[in-house]
This record gives sequence, C-alpha cells and structure tokens, in this order.
Amino acid sequence: MSAGRKTGKVCGAVVESRCCILELTCFLYAVMYAEKEEVFFMQANRLTNHQKIVRLVVCAMLTALGVVLGGLLSIPAMPFGSYTLKIGFGVLPVIIAGVLYGPGYGAIVGALCDLLQALIFPKGAYMPWFTVVGALFGLIPGLFFIKRQTPTFLRILLAVAVGQIVGSVICNTLLVIWLYGSPWQIVYARIINQAVMIPLYSALVYLCIKVIAKTKMGKALV
Repeated sequence: MSAGRKTGKVCGAVVESRCCILELTCFLYAVMYAEKEEVFFMQANRLTNHQKIVRLVVCAMLTALGVVLGGLLSIPAMPFGSYTLKIGFGVLPVIIAGVLYGPGYGAIVGALCDLLQALIFPKGAYMPWFTVVGALFGLIPGLFFIKRQTPTFLRILLAVAVGQIVGSVICNTLLVIWLYGSPWQIVYARIINQAVMIPLYSALVYLCIKVIAKTKMGKALV
C-alpha cells in the first residue's frame, strides 16, 4: 500500500473519530439539559445522589454489555449480496435500560452503544443516522414505562414490538437502502428476522426484569 493511501486512511479515521466525539459531546449536553428539566427521565429530580449514581453505574454496565454483544458477538447477514441486517442481542441491554429507567436513559444507552461500536469495532464509514436510530431502540420502549407502569410481559412485548418495527424494520431498512444501495426486498428479511427476535427479546427482557426484582439490590436499581 502506498504512503498516500495510508495517509488517506489515517486522516479518514481521525475525521471519523472527531465526528463521533463531537456528536457524543452534543448528545451529552442535550442529555444534561433534559435531565435537569426532567424531560423523559423518570423522577430524575426526586432521586438522591446515591440513586443517581446507581442508575449511572447500571446504565454504564448495560452500555458496555450492548457494545460487546452488538459489536463483537453479532453476525452480519447479507442474503441479497449486500449488508441487510445484523443478527445478535446488542439491542437487549438498550431495551432493559428503557424499561428500568424510562426513555431518557434508554436513549442514552442506545446512542452510546452505537457510537462506541463505531469507534471500537468500525465496519465502514461512521453514519450518525444509525446513532439516532440506536437511541430510538431505547427511547420508544421507555415511553411505555415513563409513568413507572408495571412491566408485565404484554406491555414489554408491545414496547419491544413498536421499538423494533420503527427502529429496525422502518428506519434502518430505509437507511440501508439509501446508504448502501441495497434492494428494497431486504425488508422481507428484516420482517422475518423481527418476527423471531421480538418475542425472544421480550421474553429475555421480562426474565431479566423479574430476576433483578428478586435480588437484594433490585429496589436500589429501580
């Protein structure tokens, strides 16, 4: 490889990293304002400092888990000869964050998971639109629990279904067609994938919430 190509790749990586950092900074400022005004954050201003720290720690753990599951342990599928979908459980911690703490924290975990995956496990040029969709995966399910509704299986199933249909079947499909030139028929593969993953995600989220509620730290976490 020539020196010019190496330099071009290095410059591209630097620019991409700066874009990720800039977007992350802007996103965190928006989050700080939203939390201060208690927008999308369940009872944020009524929490003690200890409870806020616990929430941040749990969200950090869920973010790390989401990055590993989505960036390292997921399988890209290309049934139409181009990138179509990603099979894995990277979105699971994002949904759990939304169910536990509401749409604000769910959106934070979802956006950070996508940003960190782009930095740590790059698979092409960074596209900020996928970060926005990543936030939706946590924000939409969290809206179903914004008033601390009981996380029954049917409510979780509805929350996950709406989040996955909007985020994966609609938004991500349009982005993949637009950015990668994939054929519109990929929507069939994504619908079939979500028909399997939505019940599976819902069952796993419900099980995780039940396990958390039975632990000694369950009340502290929520």
